[in-house]
Amino acid sequence: MKNRNEIVAKVVEAAEEYKEFRALLIANPKIAVEKLLGFKLPAQYVIEVREETPK
Repeated sequence: MKNRNEIVAKVVEAAEEYKEFRALLIANPKIAVEKLLGFKLPAQYVIEVREETPK
């Protein structure tokens, strides 16, 4: 399995490239990450997304 940093990088890359993925990521982060990784995450996992904007 990939480490956390690799997963975060993959999520950020997908969010920047695909507006549909970004919208799902904001609306339902856990489902978005599960779809991107191709497997279900354990029920106890909570995914939080923070959108960064340039200053």
